[in-house]
Amino acid sequence: MTVLDPYSEIKEVISEKDIYVADLPDRKSALDFCARKMHEKIKKDISLRVFLEKVFQADETNIVLPTGLYMPHLKMPEVSRLHVVLAVLPGGAADISGEKFYICVFFVSPLKPAFFQKHLNFLSSLSSSFTRPFVERLISLRSPSEIYKAIASAKK
Repeated sequence: MTVLDPYSEIKEVISEKDIYVADLPDRKSALDFCARKMHEKIKKDISLRVFLEKVFQADETNIVLPTGLYMPHLKMPEVSRLHVVLAVLPGGAADISGEKFYICVFFVSPLKPAFFQKHLNFLSSLSSSFTRPFVERLISLRSPSEIYKAIASAKK
């Protein structure tokens, strides 16, 4: 039986240039920051105004996990592959519940039947990989390079 490394899916889709360290006070500002960074990657496919409308509408169903991970995500017919932006928030950002989160992994995947399982698998990988100890390790790092290396070398 083959045991899959849950970090492998993350390592396949993220690069150092997709990682940011930011001081953001709350969920709305974290989502806006990540959405604008994401839009830079897909701006040929959709206008910023329309994209932000979709992002904030879809966010109503996103939750912050007790581990300190916030995973806003969106399926869009305009994109042809999975896109990811990761923000590390060392001071934490306040969720609407009052709890803090420290990692925001924002991803957009194609709204196509062939990508449905990939979308779910990625959600599962994120939630199982970003444990409280791993989140604490990432927020202790200060550069995208260090964070990327920690993700790339992580093992479950």
